[in-house]
Amino acid sequence: MSLHPTLQPYADAWTHSIEAISELVQPLVEGEWNRRTPCPGWSVRDLVSHVIGLDSEMYGDPRPIHTLPRDLFHVTNDFQRYMEMQVDVRRHHTAPEMTSELELMIIRRNRQLRNETRQPDTMVRGPSAPS
Repeated sequence: MSLHPTLQPYADAWTHSIEAISELVQPLVEGEWNRRTPCPGWSVRDLVSHVIGLDSEMYGDPRPIHTLPRDLFHVTNDFQRYMEMQVDVRRHHTAPEMTSELELMIIRRNRQLRNETRQPDTMVRGPSAPS
């Protein structure tokens, strides 16, 4: 059995969104990854890191062991610290490292979603929830 038919539109929306992000960042040169965004303290690289990190957690990968720097003034509460962890571990990754990791995550999550057998009412782990 594969993905329940009522869940398919959500999987399709995820696929459409993640592929659009990938298409947007593929042609960027290294310096463009550092552009500021409307998200306080986050660059383009940071936004993509956030997407990779959340999908990594949804896939079931363990969270990185990492200590956040103390000078991240845009991080003011526990939820922001939680979200920042996946971002900060990738903050110095190169453009090719970022696009490669994003592409790998797309492949892994697509395969996971395609092979999903749970029913729509099954509780699943979400970001910042205990495993």
